[in-house]
Amino acid sequence: MKKFIATFCLLICAVVVLLASIDLGPYLAPDKAATKVTESTTGQEPAVATKDIKNPEQAPQLQQIQPEESMQTLPPAPPVDEIFPEQERVVMAPPKKTAAVAEEKIPEIPPSPIELEVTVLPVGDYPFSILLATFQEKDAAERGLSLYRKQGISAYWVKVHLGEMGIRYRLFTGTFSTMPEAQQYLKQSALVDKLIKPTYYAARVGVFTDKTELAGAYRKTRQADVIPYILGTTKGDYYLYVGAFYTYVGAIDQCRELAAAGLTCEPVKRSTVPPY
Repeated sequence: MKKFIATFCLLICAVVVLLASIDLGPYLAPDKAATKVTESTTGQEPAVATKDIKNPEQAPQLQQIQPEESMQTLPPAPPVDEIFPEQERVVMAPPKKTAAVAEEKIPEIPPSPIELEVTVLPVGDYPFSILLATFQEKDAAERGLSLYRKQGISAYWVKVHLGEMGIRYRLFTGTFSTMPEAQQYLKQSALVDKLIKPTYYAARVGVFTDKTELAGAYRKTRQADVIPYILGTTKGDYYLYVGAFYTYVGAIDQCRELAAAGLTCEPVKRSTVPPY
């Protein structure tokens, strides 16, 4: 019995010596190598704890990032006008119309024959007109024409070539068969100091019986930068004239200008006598 007790005591002592020689710290204490992160209850940054490291150079460096360094200051966004300059903006063009919905072209309508001023006269010759004024410039003749028309006097200007004197624009009114008729018109219209001139000749563009054809010829003649006028008869004939000239040569010169504009013309004595 004594031997058993002695052996048990020796065994206990051996175990104690063995345990004393072995470092049980790593097995019994918490792992100091592990990083412990504790959260502060005061709202501060979490505390970071590390175990002692024999070689500091091998320890991982924890870089503290400041808020000012972590966020770069970005410039404000440019306005829309800089992103999309005015010259680069895309403007959507309206959709093209298809043939089915394309706008119809409005046909050009010639002037109504009713608007044409026609002086209806008996059949005969009309060699006299009243000279209202003479101008060196066409613009002045146009202004004079407008003034007389506002007074209710139908007038037209005639371009004449006077050789060394140059070009003149004569403003006429009326077509009369005799001098007494012209003098009576002067009294009725209160035209003082106006001269009655023998204008035997004119440039005749044509003789028409259809008012539509007459209107077309009148418009085309007006586009030649002249002032045409119409003498009609009770029989329905319409004589389209340009100019009133003292000489036959003046009528020839006028016809040459009209022919250059693509019009047919013949120098004639002014009358309402049928040419056929």
